[in-house]
Amino acid sequence: MLKRINTFIVLSVLSSISLVSALVISPAHLNLTVKSGSSVSGEVNILNEQNIDITYYISVEKFEAAGASGTPTFSGTKEGLPSWVNVVDKIDVKKGEKVKIPFTVTVPKGTATGKEFGSIFFSTLPPGVNNKSSSGSKVGTLIFLNIESSPSTTISPVAINANLKYGDKNNNVYQLQDFLIDKGYLKGSSTGLFGLLTLKAVKNYQKSVGINPTGFVGLATREKINAEIMTEIESSIKAEQQE
Repeated sequence: MLKRINTFIVLSVLSSISLVSALVISPAHLNLTVKSGSSVSGEVNILNEQNIDITYYISVEKFEAAGASGTPTFSGTKEGLPSWVNVVDKIDVKKGEKVKIPFTVTVPKGTATGKEFGSIFFSTLPPGVNNKSSSGSKVGTLIFLNIESSPSTTISPVAINANLKYGDKNNNVYQLQDFLIDKGYLKGSSTGLFGLLTLKAVKNYQKSVGINPTGFVGLATREKINAEIMTEIESSIKAEQQE
């Protein structure tokens, strides 16, 4: 199925080059994997082979493979993948220039696992100007997005059961980040990766509770965090019992 879809898009691109001013796009498709509630980044390379400077307008559309041929049907819906992609809406490319177009896909927390398909399109026409066809007036790169479930964010009495340091990536980091976000030391959503922002948040938390701000989550820091988590759980249970 994917092979047929890829072939269709490549042929569509080749047949449409003259209509989009000799624009060359790579790669033909991108396979991305992201957890619900997280983000993933990618980039598309475009090359203007025309002898003039051109403004390309960028749009994102969703598609579904229809029929035995696997020919994709594109839609103008703004739900799902099109609403998750953050990319510039237009770009000026000089003659002969090759440009990288970065983009980010942010999947809302709670999104069901599965696959989403779409395309980042480039056109010489502004949105809404004879721009309804998936071929002829625009070409693009396909996105195959695989959505995985996020680890449970339910806090257990012993939420962090191992030492953590910068560069770690595991479920304990998810729990650490959830705690730091809840306490206001970290912004955004948990990723499971102990990066620079998490390191800074840990140091700030350690300062606030009188622990040497090394950024290393050792026994003292873990015990303090787990004690706070336990207190919150007990308070929540009592509140529920009183309702």
